[in-house]
Amino acid sequence: MTALGVGPTAGSLLLADGTALGLADPSTGEIAGTAGELTEANPRSLAATPFGGALLLDASGVLRPLAVDGAVGAPPGALDALGPCTAVAGHHDALVLGHPDGSTSHRTLSTGVTHRPGTPLHDGPVTALGVTDADGGTLVVSGGEDGRVWTWMPGRPPLPAPVDQRPHPVTATALGATPAGLLLAAAWSDGLLRLRRWGERHRGADIRLGAPVRSLAVTPDGLVVVALPEAVLALTLVG
Repeated sequence: MTALGVGPTAGSLLLADGTALGLADPSTGEIAGTAGELTEANPRSLAATPFGGALLLDASGVLRPLAVDGAVGAPPGALDALGPCTAVAGHHDALVLGHPDGSTSHRTLSTGVTHRPGTPLHDGPVTALGVTDADGGTLVVSGGEDGRVWTWMPGRPPLPAPVDQRPHPVTATALGATPAGLLLAAAWSDGLLRLRRWGERHRGADIRLGAPVRSLAVTPDGLVVVALPEAVLALTLVG
């Protein structure tokens, strides 16, 4: 699994391989050090937190705080009211959560304020999340077991239809503001990775890397970091 750093870890990439959590330079791939040991071989989701640590969502749906360079993933009690979740992403002072009933939520940690679309966007569990700054607010992308990819902004109504849909569960999603514009990445269980500029109608670039994508991240420099079962790749878009 991979995730972009938030707050104290901004600019770094978190990498979890089932045995350890590490920090890496996304532009070079150089490992900056091991932040801690892991015992979860097949985590569902990994997220950096604004506290400087990380959260790992395990296969049973339990969120586990992880320390990074002495910084906690979450203070005691911070996760108590979140409820069951199936995906997690970190952003500034917030956590974005996906839930078993297909709903998503955006919780500001400093205030406890939670935003969520009025109705669940997915039929079945949310399986992937991404979040970034956009249009003066926060833009969330979610993927589900139903194969749909939705975007929405906390405090605003969601779009009337998903931005993408295929007949396979979504395995990973990511959003990022890049020099070429706001980039949306989504991957499905059949191994397809789709990259497109957010808001554009054409399908974008379809890529197959030989295995289902486990997680995705888009860096401010425009790199698309792809975690596969046996490797982590960084793709550069040209043209």
